Amino acid sequence: VTPYEYIDLIVNDKQEKAAALAKLNEQHINPARVRFHTIKHTDFWMRDVGAIFAKNQHGKFAVVKFGFNGWGMGTVSKSFHEAAGIDSNISLLIANNMNIPVLQTSLVAEGGALEINGNGTLI
Repeated sequence: VTPYEYIDLIVNDKQEKAAALAKLNEQHINPARVRFHTIKHTDFWMRDVGAIFAKNQHGKFAVVKFGFNGWGMGTVSKSFHEAAGIDSNISLLIANNMNIPVLQTSLVAEGGALEINGNGTLI
């Protein structure tokens, strides 16, 4: 992937970045192809809470800001509630780091639950 594409990697802090760089070096991945974003997050899956990118007919990108409720468990336990609160803003912080506009929605969704065909259709 890295010879052709950049990797955007979210880390909590400098220590996590150093650990990630060590793993990248072990796998012979060119760190110059990796863009690090220092954003506080929990250990939950980025596919569910990370940014969902949309592209308009002019090729301009935006991040869609869905609500996140901790898989419906945000009110079940204190730890899920706290994690959902931290992770619910990751997409906004990614958009801010990448200087991309945000499309707000009142919908609650998890990225891992979305089916997208790559041609503009969301199921």
